[in-house]
Amino acid sequence: MDELMLDHIYTRDDDHFFFRLLEKSGFQPEVDPVTHPGNLVCRFIKFKSKSFSHLFYLEFVSGCQSEAELKTGMSFRCDQKLEGLYNNLVKRSIDAEYEHRNYKWQENSKDILPGWNFLAFRHDINKSIYTWITEYEPHDPPRPAPPIPLHPNGVFDFLGVELELDDSGIHFFTDILPVLHNPLLLKFERAEQSKVKNIVFQASSLNYFSETNQDVIFCTWNNKKAVKVSDPKVDWNLVIVGCD
Repeated sequence: MDELMLDHIYTRDDDHFFFRLLEKSGFQPEVDPVTHPGNLVCRFIKFKSKSFSHLFYLEFVSGCQSEAELKTGMSFRCDQKLEGLYNNLVKRSIDAEYEHRNYKWQENSKDILPGWNFLAFRHDINKSIYTWITEYEPHDPPRPAPPIPLHPNGVFDFLGVELELDDSGIHFFTDILPVLHNPLLLKFERAEQSKVKNIVFQASSLNYFSETNQDVIFCTWNNKKAVKVSDPKVDWNLVIVGCD
């Protein structure tokens, strides 16, 4: 499954508190929210990475109700047809679910039009991190490439994600969806319960932040100066590493 690449992190964020905290910490968000089925209101912050050509993004979701929506989610991007991967999983007796959703689902959800294809894993195979694969079909007419966001805090590169994994999580990410070799999964540690631990970015410097800023914590990451932004209601921390 070398064609899979980390696409985005999905986070429950009631009233978009963490989203606003990150905006206050110098991140440039997407201007417009997006509403998904179930009245989920989603806000986004996008990033480029030297590891791949497409943009990585963080998705902050308010209005969550279902058990899956209450979990932190991790989506991998597939630039090939997902149906082939789905058929392969079915042959291996892995309980997966394939779904198509039109980009313009609010206008027309009956006809099959360009949209997203999703491959999700049922029955809580990975108990604490809701994990799925997304295929983005070409838009008709084609859309121009999205602009690369410029963040006032100097963040210019997405470095990757650090995980804590229990036995079921290690089994999932090594046997069912073998992606632990992915360069954007920086490392994992064994733990009693799986979770996304840190999402790590690099900034040109940390000068944007001052030690009197109550919204960040100065720390180190891999022996480098860094700052951490956290929300007690969110499982993971956002870590920003300086270049110096």
